[in-house]
Amino acid sequence: MEEEIGIKLSFRVEFGEDPGQPAAFVTAFSGKISVWGLEEGGGEFTEVGSMTVCVADLAGGREAGYVPGELFDDRTSTACFTELLIGCWATGGGAVWRPRLRRLLQVGPVSGRILLIDRVEINESYRGRNLGHSAINAAIKHLGFGCDFVALKPFPLQFEAGHPVRQRWEASEDLEGLRRAEKAATRQLELHYGRIGFKKLAGTSLMVRGVKK
Repeated sequence: MEEEIGIKLSFRVEFGEDPGQPAAFVTAFSGKISVWGLEEGGGEFTEVGSMTVCVADLAGGREAGYVPGELFDDRTSTACFTELLIGCWATGGGAVWRPRLRRLLQVGPVSGRILLIDRVEINESYRGRNLGHSAINAAIKHLGFGCDFVALKPFPLQFEAGHPVRQRWEASEDLEGLRRAEKAATRQLELHYGRIGFKKLAGTSLMVRGVKK
């Protein structure tokens, strides 16, 4: 059972104002994760990490002539969510949602908004306390209203380009070992996010869940 904690997300909001660009229909929320009373004897908020989430307004984009893939692909960090689609969305909107998506979530046609968990990073000294779970659940509670579903890509941040862990693997020239280590770490994250209702979307690197578990 996860510990009941007080959590605060201090977000900066970023959105595009040009209705002629896909960015106008993707709102990004990024900032700090803080937890109340985490330190012994302390009745105050402690900063424990950072987070970025995006809300993609599919309905608004569609009215402006954009297909979902164009909204996802407008930000480098959310381009991976084009995996939710099959077909060639870049050539006139020929892509459709993966059939497994609707079956997995048991939802009707996806047409409104989607909450995309872009990045969650908990500082090393605070890991192992399910604080990432709490932050994601808080973001879903406060930003998921009206969204058809929530999606994320489980990726172990220690394998990002430039991270010391990845650099050590690359320096060893053991690329097969690097591949196995990254795969194992990704599997651990899949199990971790599965505990708060996310399910692997077969054929992709993504996980999804409903706004309500």
